[in-house]
Amino acid sequence: MSEIRVLDQGKYRANRWHLGELLKIVAPSYVDATAVLHRDAEHCDTLYLLYESDHLVAFFMVGWERDCGDRPGSPVGVFGPKRSSAGV
Repeated sequence: MSEIRVLDQGKYRANRWHLGELLKIVAPSYVDATAVLHRDAEHCDTLYLLYESDHLVAFFMVGWERDCGDRPGSPVGVFGPKRSSAGV
């Protein structure tokens, strides 16, 4: 059975267990998954976790920024983890 859990207000940032579980998922996709995860955690304050049979199988992070793009002052959604321009 699938279950979605939401951790908001940045509550996941200080939880080493959650960060370790996220690293297991993203590590094969990045040269330095730790740096990518920590960088995106700085911007994304909400974490969505998908569990199947009590095993974490997927996640995404969401945050809001302002002054991005052509509409300064408008909130813009930021999703992570994302690939950096440096190819991390």
